[in-house]
Amino acid sequence: MTDKRQTDHPDLEFLRLFIAGNEANSQLARKNLDHIVERSKFDKSLVKIIDVYDDHQTAIDNKIFLTPTLLIGVGGSLIRVVGNLDDVDGVLHKMKAC
Repeated sequence: MTDKRQTDHPDLEFLRLFIAGNEANSQLARKNLDHIVERSKFDKSLVKIIDVYDDHQTAIDNKIFLTPTLLIGVGGSLIRVVGNLDDVDGVLHKMKAC
């Protein structure tokens, strides 16, 4: 397991991707999240995929109204990215800006 202190962003606490089953945008968001994790060398154990069809209560608790949505916990802040994460560089930039 990679020590999260060795990553591009040592303050990363979690990445939670909320998806809706196997819909096209959900599949694309998962693929793009894999690219984000690979490029940033984030600890994969910090990543959680939540299917709102299977776990709607967690989506409600996190105020998820659209899917896919990525919640990024970093440095005590919460970043919310809505969409299929096709702008990988933009997502990485948002994470580093905190």
